[in-house]
Amino acid sequence: MALDKKYYDLMSVYQRIRPGDFAFVRTDLNVPHSKEVIAVSEHRIRKAGPTLRRLSGLQARIIVCTHWQEGKKCFDVAELAPIIRKHANADVIVADKDCIGAQRKELQSRIKPGQILLLQNVRLHHEEEEKNNDKEFAKELIDGCQFYINDAPGTSHRKHASIMAAEFFGVQHRGAGDLLKEEFYEFISIRNRVLDLAYQKDCRQNNRIPLLVVAGGAKLDKIKSLPEILALPGVKAIVGGRVGHAIARYKELITWGKMPEDPKIIAMIDKIDLSQGNVLLPIDHLTYESKKGSDIWDIGPETVNLFETEIRMAEIIFANAVMGFAEQDCCDATSKILKTIANINKNKPPSSRQTHTVMGGGETSSFLAKYKIPEDNFSKISPSGGAGLELLANGMLPGIWPLVIQK
Repeated sequence: MALDKKYYDLMSVYQRIRPGDFAFVRTDLNVPHSKEVIAVSEHRIRKAGPTLRRLSGLQARIIVCTHWQEGKKCFDVAELAPIIRKHANADVIVADKDCIGAQRKELQSRIKPGQILLLQNVRLHHEEEEKNNDKEFAKELIDGCQFYINDAPGTSHRKHASIMAAEFFGVQHRGAGDLLKEEFYEFISIRNRVLDLAYQKDCRQNNRIPLLVVAGGAKLDKIKSLPEILALPGVKAIVGGRVGHAIARYKELITWGKMPEDPKIIAMIDKIDLSQGNVLLPIDHLTYESKKGSDIWDIGPETVNLFETEIRMAEIIFANAVMGFAEQDCCDATSKILKTIANINKNKPPSSRQTHTVMGGGETSSFLAKYKIPEDNFSKISPSGGAGLELLANGMLPGIWPLVIQK
């Protein structure tokens, strides 16, 4: 399935960089991990490789900034250095004490053209977070750099200091990296296709769903963009996991489990209109008992059948999350949903695929590997989860807007 190629153009700085210039690159290397393995999936680091290799080839001095955390726990970015070195094909020096300060400045003054200085986890600083977005902290992050490159599509929906730092550079000195461009064009193409009247008419005639969003997981703020996406013509969503349970519980479709209490989450759920028939929630669950009471383990068999029917009717699928506690080994229902999406295009070359399937989210690759589902069965594996949803919903993200070529 060929997608429309209508989109904004994004700035690029590669042609302006000269040997020895300092380029600040905001990446998203927030890889899933375990006690045994530093990176359960190297997908996000691998996808950052092209931009870093290109800059190294231009003999830029590369300053790499990223976050790496799970929940509120931040990890030591220095552990990622060997993996970054492999995918960037460049020498990596680590500012292991901090992303700002004396050590960073001293190391930055000594790195050679083509080398990478990897900064310590930026989210160790509260000044980075959206509620702060500290401008003075942003200036410290980019100190001494002539160029700014955003190559973190999965984080560009957040107004964080390191993302919004692009605004401190003139238009000739800020731009998008290869991965950001790839992701932006993908989601804008999908959005434009859904808004195309001829495409909508064709879908109606063939009883097809123009765009099916498969949402779930444990992060309740994932539903933030759902009302806006559902406002697009013909779009449907199937929602599972803790997110689906929260909606069903608040809407009084089920009577067990914890009622959402966060006012922000409740406000998001209030905006979801179930009367339109374009949102499907689980009709049965597999649950487990803990000291805190009943909780979801996975969706049930009736829900699997319901969701699979919708999946087979879709022209475009964006699967943002999984349906249950997929980190465990007993989520057969979740794996069935992922396999159903994968098998739509199984053994079909890209030119003959009827359904355009995008799997998104930070831990997608590790889940697919866990269930032995080949990535090649999908049209695209995207590192963008919540950011992808927001881009589909609104056509723009706060961190991308400063990089748009104004016409």
